[in-house]
Amino acid sequence: MIKFKDRYFTASDSRGSIEGLIDFGPWHEINYITSRSDIKRGNHYHKKTLEAFFIISGKIMISLQQISNNKLKGKIETHIVSKGQFFIISPYTFHVFEVIENAEWLNFLSLKMTKKSPDIHRLMKKNDD
Repeated sequence: MIKFKDRYFTASDSRGSIEGLIDFGPWHEINYITSRSDIKRGNHYHKKTLEAFFIISGKIMISLQQISNNKLKGKIETHIVSKGQFFIISPYTFHVFEVIENAEWLNFLSLKMTKKSPDIHRLMKKNDD
């Protein structure tokens, strides 16, 4: 569902530093996201898109659960992520981000999200009438 990645290289000198985040993958879209604390984002899954994130600042709790036949399957997995962490979420993983502290992050997508046909899927809620 989620895979945390280490830097593939780091270097620093008197000018500053550089950290290698990604040296693989077919990334077609990169987004910069800001969020205030106490909000939720995500609440969806992707059928084809591999999604990577780099946390610039803040703290976020991520809840993840596998999807099978448009239904949640198995146990909920949770992680608290913060500044400097890099991770990848696999397709068919339902994910919800709960922002604990104001946050900034980068989002990398293996497929471009188009208005005509976005790879964003939500679970249908059943009414108990």
